Amino acid sequence: MLRKKYIDLHKGQWLKDLFAQIPSDKLIDKGLTGIGATTMELLNAFRNAIIVVPNVPAILGKVKAHKGVVDIMAVKNRVRKETIINYLTNDEIKVKKLMTTPESFHVIVDVMELLDIDMYKDYFLLIDECDKMIVDSHYRKSISDPMWHFFSFENKAIISATAIEPSDPRFVKHNFEHIIINPKFDFSVDVELIATNNPVQAFKKKYNEIKALKDDAPIFVFFDSVRGILTAIEKLKLKSGYSIFCSSTSRGKIKKGTSHLEHIFTEMDFNKLNKINFLTSRFYTAIDIEVKKSPHIIILSDVLRFPHTMVNPSTDVVQIKGRFRNIDLKTLTCISNHTNRNFYRTECEVNEYLKFNKYAYNVIKDRKDISIFETDQDVITEVLQTLPYDKFMRTEDIENHYMIDNFRYKNKLTAIYAYVNNWVEAFKKENMLHHYFNPKVVTFHSDEKNGYLSRFKKKFNDIVKDVVKAIEKAESSTITIFKEEIEAELQREYPDIIQAYELLGKDKLIKIGTSKSKISREILLHRQTKGFYSNFDLHKEAELSLELNTFYSEGHLKSVAEYLISKYDLKFSTVQYKKFLQKLFVMSRRTERRLNGKSVKGHLLLEKLF
Repeated sequence: MLRKKYIDLHKGQWLKDLFAQIPSDKLIDKGLTGIGATTMELLNAFRNAIIVVPNVPAILGKVKAHKGVVDIMAVKNRVRKETIINYLTNDEIKVKKLMTTPESFHVIVDVMELLDIDMYKDYFLLIDECDKMIVDSHYRKSISDPMWHFFSFENKAIISATAIEPSDPRFVKHNFEHIIINPKFDFSVDVELIATNNPVQAFKKKYNEIKALKDDAPIFVFFDSVRGILTAIEKLKLKSGYSIFCSSTSRGKIKKGTSHLEHIFTEMDFNKLNKINFLTSRFYTAIDIEVKKSPHIIILSDVLRFPHTMVNPSTDVVQIKGRFRNIDLKTLTCISNHTNRNFYRTECEVNEYLKFNKYAYNVIKDRKDISIFETDQDVITEVLQTLPYDKFMRTEDIENHYMIDNFRYKNKLTAIYAYVNNWVEAFKKENMLHHYFNPKVVTFHSDEKNGYLSRFKKKFNDIVKDVVKAIEKAESSTITIFKEEIEAELQREYPDIIQAYELLGKDKLIKIGTSKSKISREILLHRQTKGFYSNFDLHKEAELSLELNTFYSEGHLKSVAEYLISKYDLKFSTVQYKKFLQKLFVMSRRTERRLNGKSVKGHLLLEKLF
């Protein structure tokens, strides 16, 4: 752990009142959003700076806010390298300020090398909202890439209002200090926690309560599911007076021709704000939302249908609250259901899991290191890539500590949403670094089915065709940054489709691409016909045959096990089917449930062991 230093912040003070400039070699936990960290660096006329922020809306917001004051180079989307070169070689711009997303940081590196600029000496590097490197790393694989340059900078810092101390040992090696800004005033807000079995119906009830106030205050609903948002809009029977803010990828999932498309925006535009505004996670951090009246804030999670909509009280909720600057909130409400079906571990179990899997990875890697035959090394490389610990490795020799930290983070988040009491406790001041919330708990039960709309969602085959068109567009593009960003986004959102495109080709992909499972089976078949027939195929087929967090009857489990044992010629008798499946999955104790109107005995599959 890093050594800590606490600095008091009094009401009305800004970060600039505590530091002449953001100090180097520090992890700064601001505690509060909106105290001027990014602005402080942008207005610092004494040094060049590269500021890394988590998403494009954050860049656009700062460029707009400082237009005419600071000439900011926004490295995003279709910006050409030539544009960056022109900016860096413009002698009229005395102090250079570049803002970029983590995924585009490498473009700045390339341009600096082309111009023979020693950025490590001439530039200050600030990683803003640094906790996102940990929180988002499971689906943004390159979000921590700037950290592989970070420690080469002579002047550098990471900062956030919700900082998480990384386990990356280089922070200790470089003698970093963890500065905790300690507000000396009460900035806590009341939050209503609604525990429910039906989040959308609970939201409808809350919306009607707010509507009955007739206070004309804007409503902001944070829900990281466009499908969930459209369902909520339908439940409220809204025809107008609403806006949806989401990523272009999420917008692309909506079926063309629906009336909702005219209400969807991919960038924060204050002129597009409405009476009720829905926002996905793209807008949870690093942007300022300017409103004239105190808003009602509602944060929705549905952990059963959309597990990714879970929000962490000490990071996400704090950040969402902080989007609204210089104005009090009218109300703050968090609505969620809860389930202990999602598997999670104790901290001790997490440590043991990581320790054992790291040991297994290294044992096999050591065999590769001593092998003198290239074919053996190729086989061992394939084996390493199938091991659970591979996802925690940047290369075969270098660990990705941000992925390890993410694994711990997600496990804690899953535990929070397992039980209502866990969720409530997570909001209490004794379980946070600062006193952010004063929680009040209510429950809401609905007998109405929690059905989510599907008619606005594109057919899977249409999505496949759209992805193929996007691939072809990226491949034909002469703009390197645009090509790389499109390919990275497609890889994040549709990894199975991309793999099928590369292995099977365009025509066959479109022909068989009617479902995810069909694509996965075709990939498996392709590998087997090419001679890649191994127990790794067994794992893939088991994964396709049996889904996690799903209850299966003993009869169904036995039939699947018998099929796999026979196909892969395994040394298990069919009467040992449970023992065989327990090699592949963590299974619940034998339980009884109703399936198709009948009471049957069986098991819930909790976690993969491969």
